[in-house]
Amino acid sequence: MRTRGFVAMTAALVAPAPLLSGGAASDRGLPEAGALPEIAPAVVPSADQEPLAYTSAPGSAATYRVADSMRLAMMSPRGPMDLTNIGRATLTVSFEADPAGFRATAEVTDFNGSAHSSQMGTRTIGSDAVGGAVVAVVGPAGLVELVDKPDLSPEMGQYTLFEALGHDLFPRLPERAVAAGESWTDTVTWSSTAGGGRSSSTRIRTFTLGEQVVVDGRSLQTIVLSATVEYSSGMGQGQTRYEGTQTGNYFWDAEAGLLRSAELVSEFKGEAKVGRAPPTTVTVNALQRIWREN
Repeated sequence: MRTRGFVAMTAALVAPAPLLSGGAASDRGLPEAGALPEIAPAVVPSADQEPLAYTSAPGSAATYRVADSMRLAMMSPRGPMDLTNIGRATLTVSFEADPAGFRATAEVTDFNGSAHSSQMGTRTIGSDAVGGAVVAVVGPAGLVELVDKPDLSPEMGQYTLFEALGHDLFPRLPERAVAAGESWTDTVTWSSTAGGGRSSSTRIRTFTLGEQVVVDGRSLQTIVLSATVEYSSGMGQGQTRYEGTQTGNYFWDAEAGLLRSAELVSEFKGEAKVGRAPPTTVTVNALQRIWREN
């Protein structure tokens, strides 16, 4: 998962709140991060399942958009604190051949974000705070190696959207033919020292093959996600630990051999501690949406 900024928000109560990746669903009172295409009610008749596999022609390209929104609630020394953060990114992805399958370079060509705190007001961040690309080597079953991540300015140091984004652009596929209702698992881990802090996360994902649906006239395979997440971070005298769940759906485009879209909802609860002060409870609701435009 993607949020590292809890420590910074508790340890820097007199400083601007960092942007956090993540999102909150509108039914929890959170702003919408972005709209996905409507899913048609029709379900494609089931057929003999062929193994799902990533394929991409060298020299081809795709555009993905990512939208996050997040709501965090905690009790600070100043009283209750409510944080609402939104981030949107456009990724221009190019593909080239690689012995493992292909190499995807997802350049961040646009970014904008905002962070609103009940105690500290609103601040915004633009594209000049992010540069570079998510570079990933992808095999038939998914991500093989995360080669690089975007460069972030100091003000973006606590924004962890890009730490695990490669794993969600190229989620794990089963290395065999599976029928609806069958499951497979993987584990995503990352660690970072960006922004002067230190953080790490472990996400154990269980995928279950769902139904085929029609989106914008295209037949897509639903892959249902259920994951557990553990996260810890530290900055200065502040420390944060939390755990929770992430659930949602990936929509796989077999014709393109790539992810078409995803919607992932996260719910976490944990503690933040600064210096000798007693720990305070932190709760987070988050929503991430990913969709391919071409």
